[in-house]
Amino acid sequence: MGRRFHQRAFFRTAAPGLGGQGAYPGPPMPNPDLALLRFMRTRGHAPAVEHAAKAVAASAEYGAIWAAAGLTAAAFDPPRRRRWLAAIGRIAYGVSIPWDRAPAILVTLAVGAFTFCCLGLALTGFIPSQSAAAPITNIVIFPLYFLSGVFIPESEIPDGVLHVAEAFPVRHFFEAFFASWEPGTTGAGFQWLDLGIVAAWGAAGFLIALRTFKWTPQAAG
Repeated sequence: MGRRFHQRAFFRTAAPGLGGQGAYPGPPMPNPDLALLRFMRTRGHAPAVEHAAKAVAASAEYGAIWAAAGLTAAAFDPPRRRRWLAAIGRIAYGVSIPWDRAPAILVTLAVGAFTFCCLGLALTGFIPSQSAAAPITNIVIFPLYFLSGVFIPESEIPDGVLHVAEAFPVRHFFEAFFASWEPGTTGAGFQWLDLGIVAAWGAAGFLIALRTFKWTPQAAG
């Protein structure tokens, strides 16, 4: 029971990141990337420096730097490669890596990534400006995190609330991903019903995005 609790705590911590959201629920903060670029531009720095700073900022924002650090350690220590990749989850939360269910984990991640990217693109059609993006996104996603049992244990959520959460993809993605990792799961670990519901939301988001998504901003932020 204790091990299961720590694993659910691990996925509550990781799930918002998988869904593309950070853990900061407050008001939108000034964009440090744009501030840095404006500063360098007014000081007359070379364009190459500006492009390099932008690349570093983007790689940090999307986790490329942190992923590169872990992959570098794994690359230079092949005998313990799996241990490097599994160290954080195992040490901090006691989560073991079910390598025999790796296909289910990868498929679940791929379906989730497709769905939430499509839903994010669809949502952009209803966001009037850059400054409104963070508040609107947080208003939509954070209630779903709480209702779906991502931040709060299921035992503390009324059954009626969980039934409402089951109408949305966050709950089903969380359940499918957790089941593919849980030691008690039998078989290959695929949760086809949950994955089907998540994929259906992704298809709906894709169709909406085709009609609403625009590369040009709607208004100045």
